[in-house]
Amino acid sequence: MKIKLYLALSAAVLLVPWAGNLLWGIPAAAALLYWKFSGAAFFPAVRRAAAALPFALLIFISNSLSGFSGAAPWGALLKSASVIFMTALLFCAVPFSEIVSFLKALRAPVVFISVFSFMYRYFFSLKDDISSKLKALKARSRRPPGRRELSSLASALLLRSFERADRVRAAMLARGWEA
Repeated sequence: MKIKLYLALSAAVLLVPWAGNLLWGIPAAAALLYWKFSGAAFFPAVRRAAAALPFALLIFISNSLSGFSGAAPWGALLKSASVIFMTALLFCAVPFSEIVSFLKALRAPVVFISVFSFMYRYFFSLKDDISSKLKALKARSRRPPGRRELSSLASALLLRSFERADRVRAAMLARGWEA
């Protein structure tokens, strides 16, 4: 039920044509309505959504730079931010296995479901790597990390992610997965 409500409200937010000031409240109302009916905690969902909001800002900037004027860039920002928030609420309220089962029931492509499951699984290992690297960086330095330290941290995490991807691919091929 929560997944169907998410899909309906997201479609309503994304498909309603933007008509200026008349429809400013629809995306926000849809997000608050989904929060009310999902039963998810508000602040953990806000924290999760905050990680994806830079992408909504990129949509706003690209709309602003591509010649749209007036309320259109703001409408795109509000619509994308509300759908991001509803997606964060979905992941707070519904177990991941139910989301995957729903995708299978919708007959989503098997490759999409596999990639989605791997992304979800390895997101947490990447999150653990980031927190352990930041903890080590803070332990070694008396001052907050600067641009140089953060860039070296990002490159180390990127290299570690590539190495992990190679190991996972080798393990999957050894178990009969077809590339």
